Amino acid sequence: MITAFANRNGAAQRITEPLRDAMWIDLLQATDAETAHVAAETGLTIPTEQAINEIESSSRLATHHGALYLTMPMVSQPET
Repeated sequence: MITAFANRNGAAQRITEPLRDAMWIDLLQATDAETAHVAAETGLTIPTEQAINEIESSSRLATHHGALYLTMPMVSQPET
């Protein structure tokens, strides 16, 4: 699922398109197609889940070509 927010009049507002306007994009449980769509729309390089899991804790915040990347493990509770 893609959750994206853009700055609209000084406040974060949820958006669906255009993703290039987003200031925050959350790809929690995103499909391969959704990840590819975000990459195509924004020009960002999106690491795979496997690559994210290999990142050391001290390196989870990084910048690359003006984009800020934050990767972090999350714990979620199943609905059932």
